Amino acid sequence: MKSFYLFFFTVAVVVSCMAQRINNVTDAQLAFIHPVEGIIVKQGETYSRFRVHAVFFDKAVKYKPEFDLITAEKLETLQKDPGNIYLKDIKSLNPKELHQTAFVHKGKYEDETLRYVNSDYFGLTEEEEGREFLSDVSGYFYVQFKGKTLIVLQGDVNGMIVKTKNGLRFLKDGGKRPTPPLKIATVLQKRIY
Repeated sequence: MKSFYLFFFTVAVVVSCMAQRINNVTDAQLAFIHPVEGIIVKQGETYSRFRVHAVFFDKAVKYKPEFDLITAEKLETLQKDPGNIYLKDIKSLNPKELHQTAFVHKGKYEDETLRYVNSDYFGLTEEEEGREFLSDVSGYFYVQFKGKTLIVLQGDVNGMIVKTKNGLRFLKDGGKRPTPPLKIATVLQKRIY
């Protein structure tokens, strides 16, 4: 009987972890994605910075959108950035592509690798003595604008993953211009400790 309960619990956990969180944004239009400021949306005649925060209630997770108004002067400055990504630049994102992709960035002390961990998390990993260790994790969810999907990460690492004609890009929140990754590597499925 004990093994039955263990089996039932395992199946329930696996099924609940496989649910993909897709948030379709209908109350705003994507204006562009700025490399530092993030997602900029248009609502009527106003422009705002769009953020989504995960709010945890017991076992359920609710996603709460926030809109921070942008002044006309700031908008003008943001629109001039050559690093902006527009809706027409965003390509279809295949989630399976992410299972084998890692973004390697120059860290403060050593290279950091951001990679897919499982259906609920992305994580920063460090390699030591031939083993890969998970140092930070972030939950993620999908945000859709007119059928174009972005992946937003929240947790120890905040940012978003976007696919453009130039491939996958990871834009890390942090108030400074993101450095391009040293490489975007194909990851073999190996054990993370």
